[in-house]
Amino acid sequence: MIGSVRRIADDFRTAPPKSRLREASVRAARRCNEAKTRRTAFRWISAVLAGFVIAQGARAADIRLRAEAVPAGPVVTLGDVADVLANDAEQAARLRAIELFPGPAAGSQRFVRVREIQDLLLLRGVNLAEHQLSGASQVIVRGSDRPANDNAVSAAEERKALSKLREAITTYLRDRLSPDEAFSVEASLPAGAARLLADYSGTLTVRGGSAPWKGHQCFEVLLGGPQDAERFEIEAQVRVIPRVVVAVRPLARGAVIGPGDVELRQAEGEAAGDMFFSIEEVLGR
Repeated sequence: MIGSVRRIADDFRTAPPKSRLREASVRAARRCNEAKTRRTAFRWISAVLAGFVIAQGARAADIRLRAEAVPAGPVVTLGDVADVLANDAEQAARLRAIELFPGPAAGSQRFVRVREIQDLLLLRGVNLAEHQLSGASQVIVRGSDRPANDNAVSAAEERKALSKLREAITTYLRDRLSPDEAFSVEASLPAGAARLLADYSGTLTVRGGSAPWKGHQCFEVLLGGPQDAERFEIEAQVRVIPRVVVAVRPLARGAVIGPGDVELRQAEGEAAGDMFFSIEEVLGR
């Protein structure tokens, strides 16, 4: 190793002066270029980071959740449950106007956790990474004690509204469940939703839910266009109706069941323990 270093040094000393100068110049130029590149990269990164911080500060809003809230109208907005502070007044106003869910009935209350509010804001297209969410971890939303006669609906109107809601959810689920599966939807109307549906004659838009689209599901229902829609959240129970084996013609006692004697049909009501769900289970019996 030492010998190699000495040879390199000897070669350098014995090289022609112009050659040594040229090599030294090349090395110096290379070091200068590298240093210049590092300085330029550092300035560029600093400028980008500074711009990012400025942009973030310009568009960020501070959303401070309150411990209790009484909504001003039948639908709870973000401004009802939180103080929204932002440098941009228009942005703050837009955030405050975001509708979250129907308000509870007069004299009742609803406990809403911060996670639920975050999920609702995400559904509304709010990028939570751009805003600071702080304050209470849970909001108690109390129903207004103001008279609600204008929002009252008759029993017939409520049945019609519920039927319209089930039909919309059923249409939405048909594109997500197997075409061979029959299912039923049980849902209840949240406070204020019956009045909205009773007064609405357009098409309902359903969003949300999750695979496998059965059992307990949460959906968002929109009335109107995507920009100015009234919306509310509903919970539903989706039950798949199984297909069971039934005889297609009378069978004599003791007859051996063949493939042409039975078929699968949707069960009526709840499936009983003595039902069969596969034709293969009964063939040859």
